Amino acid sequence: MRIANITAILGMALVTYLTRIAGFWFAGRLGQSGSLIRRMKYVPCAVLAAIVAPLMAMGGLAEWSGIVVSMLIMILTRNFLLSLVASVLTVVLFR
Repeated sequence: MRIANITAILGMALVTYLTRIAGFWFAGRLGQSGSLIRRMKYVPCAVLAAIVAPLMAMGGLAEWSGIVVSMLIMILTRNFLLSLVASVLTVVLFR
C-alpha cells in the first residue's frame, strides 16, 4: 500500500474521531433545557431527510413509487419494518 493511501486513511480516521469528540464536547457545553431536548428529538429525522432527499431528486418512477408506498404504509400502520420491506419490494417490482 502506498504512503499516500495510508496517509489518506489515517487523515479520514482522525477527522471522523475529531468530529465525534467535538459533538460530545459541544453537547456538554449546552444546557439541558426542555426546548433543546425537544429539538434534539428531530435530529434523526433531519439526518434521514438529508440522506434521502438527493436520492429522491435523482430517482425515477421505481424510486418514487417506493417512496409513495413507504409513506402510505407508515401513515396507515406506523410500522417502520413493514414500510421498509414494502418500499424495497415496490422498487424491485418496478425495475
